[in-house]
Amino acid sequence: MAILTVLSLALRLMACAWSGVLWRRLRDWRFAFLFGLLAVMFAYAAGTAVGAVRAWPSPTGSVFAGVADLGVSVLALLAVIFIEVAIERERRTARQLETERAYFAHLFENAPEAIVVVDNDSRVTRTNVEFEHMFGYTGDEVRGRPLDELIAPPHLIEEAHGVTRRVADGDRVAFETVRRRRDGTLFDVSVLGMPIRVEGGQVAVYGIYRDVTDRRRAERARRQSEERYHTILDTIEDGYYEVDTSGNLVAFNDALQRLLGYGAEELRGMNNRRYMAEAEARRVYGTFNDVYRSGAPARIFDWEVIRSDGTRRIVEASVTPVRDGQGAVVGFRGIVRDVSDRKRTEQALRASEERYALAARGANDGLWDWDLVNAAVYFSARWKAMLGYRDHEIGDQPEEWFHRVHPDDVGRLRKDLDTHLDGAVPHFQTECRMLHKDGVYRWMVVRGVAERAADGTPTRIAGSQTDISEQKDAEERLIHDAFHDALTGLPNRALFTNLLDRSIGRLRRHSDYRFAVLFLDIDRFKVVNDSLGHMIGDQLLVAAARRLAACLRPGDTVARLGGDEFTILLDDIVGVEDAIGVAERIQSDLATAFTVEQRDVFTSASIGIALSDRAYQRPEEILRDADTAMYRAKARGRACHEVFTSRMHTHAVSLLNLETDLRRALEREEFRLYYQPIISLLTGELTGFEALLRWAHPTRGIVAPVEFIRLAEETGLIIPIGQWVLWEACRQAEAWRRARGPDAAPLTMSINLSARQFAEATLVESVADALAVTGLPPTALRLEITESILMDHAEANVRVLDQLRRSGVHVQVDDFGTGYSSLSYLHRFSLDALKIDRSFVAGLGRSGENTEIVRTIVTLARNLGMLVVAEGVETGAQRDVLIALGCEQAQGFLFSGPVDAVEADAFFARVEPV
Repeated sequence: MAILTVLSLALRLMACAWSGVLWRRLRDWRFAFLFGLLAVMFAYAAGTAVGAVRAWPSPTGSVFAGVADLGVSVLALLAVIFIEVAIERERRTARQLETERAYFAHLFENAPEAIVVVDNDSRVTRTNVEFEHMFGYTGDEVRGRPLDELIAPPHLIEEAHGVTRRVADGDRVAFETVRRRRDGTLFDVSVLGMPIRVEGGQVAVYGIYRDVTDRRRAERARRQSEERYHTILDTIEDGYYEVDTSGNLVAFNDALQRLLGYGAEELRGMNNRRYMAEAEARRVYGTFNDVYRSGAPARIFDWEVIRSDGTRRIVEASVTPVRDGQGAVVGFRGIVRDVSDRKRTEQALRASEERYALAARGANDGLWDWDLVNAAVYFSARWKAMLGYRDHEIGDQPEEWFHRVHPDDVGRLRKDLDTHLDGAVPHFQTECRMLHKDGVYRWMVVRGVAERAADGTPTRIAGSQTDISEQKDAEERLIHDAFHDALTGLPNRALFTNLLDRSIGRLRRHSDYRFAVLFLDIDRFKVVNDSLGHMIGDQLLVAAARRLAACLRPGDTVARLGGDEFTILLDDIVGVEDAIGVAERIQSDLATAFTVEQRDVFTSASIGIALSDRAYQRPEEILRDADTAMYRAKARGRACHEVFTSRMHTHAVSLLNLETDLRRALEREEFRLYYQPIISLLTGELTGFEALLRWAHPTRGIVAPVEFIRLAEETGLIIPIGQWVLWEACRQAEAWRRARGPDAAPLTMSINLSARQFAEATLVESVADALAVTGLPPTALRLEITESILMDHAEANVRVLDQLRRSGVHVQVDDFGTGYSSLSYLHRFSLDALKIDRSFVAGLGRSGENTEIVRTIVTLARNLGMLVVAEGVETGAQRDVLIALGCEQAQGFLFSGPVDAVEADAFFARVEPV
């Protein structure tokens, strides 16, 4: 008896001491009062109980009193401990809420966009730091003032009022417009306005502004550049053409359309045999062949073309080879001039005075007349002025002409001249560069016709000289623009493909030759564009292009395919180590910050590497494999590289085949529903099933959803598939309900909804149609969604959930605890049940692992009036813990795995109450 008294006294002293510590930690009169009240009530009850026991007349009454007294002491100590645990939990929750408030306040104040909040009267209530920087107002200056009058230009105030009213009425508005800073300057902005709602009511308007002045200025500059380019090409009076080696037109200007009389769509791709006679075609193609073999430009004189209306015109055309990056001729281009009228004039004047006829025949810009007998040349004033000289500054000697010709062209000039003087061709014509007085060479077309003596000996030759420098520059610009990226100046896809095609050809000819293709994608480039603007993004691409070029050897090629994608051709390498070394060098160089517009920008690159292989037949194939390897590298994280293997291609092809099969699966009725029973843990009875989708593939057998649901989401096929699941599950549930009879316990059917399905505007109508047609009561249908779906577009989701609940359909959260776990928002949604994720259930029964988490979920659901269902129950120990924690329902392999409809029928008879 003494021992019990001592123990009781010790426990009471511990409880008192602990209470004192708890009092110092509380510092709150409300908790102190509550604690004191509980202590008095407990002491009174304890004294009454102990007194009653001591009053027993039996000698054992004292012993019982001691035991009771000790029990009371233990309970007192446990009560103090329980109160302290509860208080500590409350404090942790308060600290967490305070941290969240500080976090969101920091995001608001430090956002890169200007943010302003206005009340229902359009008066400013709050702004962030970027708003002050962008518009020049401090928060105190604008608070309480009408926003539109502050930042909208006078001519746009009414428009701004209208937008503000739309947002206040509940619309979400995004557009671009002009706004005014405090100093009166105007600038372009993108505006995003949205209402702020609390408990279903609209209380404020939330506006986000981003300065897009630089981007819009760049867009205007780009359009002006394109207009200048097309203006230059279309204002050339002569026709411009470009054909491939087969004679098919690939480029032309308006003048050529007018000359031939065809529309642009008819002319594009037309073979030039179509607009000339067979005899003309043989002569023209003979010239093309000569140019192809020699590589030297040529002229075609008196070429007769047939217009679309059947009329014929006589033209002269230049033929210049088009070469790829390796120097191979891949086509021809040139200028076509309609000389029909001139030819008629020449024929009419031929009978006139000889010098006049010769001059007229060669008249075009500068005129010259060479007396071959006396070795004197007459140069017209215009001829001399074309080279920057006055009339008296050039004499009459032939060398005045030849010594001004570019050294690389003088040989061809003399050869073409001798060919004509020898009588091999009827006209003399050539192109050459001539030195201007300012020291710059100009491109000239020189034409002439010789006069001959009776024996055929040439005695004089006269002609003209035309400055074609602008045409040459235009041709060079066109060629450069056709094969180079306008932003970075790097080769584009067309030129890179040509170079890669040459490397593939070289690989076939030389067994020891090796090359590699690197496919590079700038990591998180979209973030730079979205946060800093497209102007900064373009400058970053230019800077990255320079660094890439600096990482390569002479002979290697870097090209920009478009966007933030680059390709690199490593020529004549030893093995894969060379390619990996270049990739690592690139990643190291890109890791250094880029300084753009006085701002440090950091980036990295994901790189795919494809090595040369004789199996490659076309450039597109190796580019495809390098791209595949790049995506594999990107999947590993930032700043990674990956070498292509055949397994990557096999995987890509497998995905493509799977998508093709998936599109046909609905038509072929290959989908099946399996049903996993849901059991009441209170009675052991069957309460319902969860419908689980399976794909009965004709060759692969049963395919689990994990292998195709993500692909269905990406392709949009999840919508028709989900519709089929909804109707089939409802049909089966109604069939079971009728078969069991009206007296049977209610049976529910649970169906999972994907994010795409839940976002469909017709979801509520689709569910109503399925229930109406199948006859299934709405209360028998449970729709399962995940926490992530719940939190995306929360305001809109509240309306959808309310509509579903009003129709009688139950909605429950699947995999609860693995997603956002935004418990502060959970009470806003109309939900019926929480499903505990299998990852928490798996740890139950093993040293109490996950027990507290499950206990918290069950308590939370009970407080919110929700049902709790546990997934993945596989052992009796897990079941027992769930029962002890108060979980109402469960499913898992302990009861049954997913079964087809036939096995499910048999399951009804096997389930017995516990």
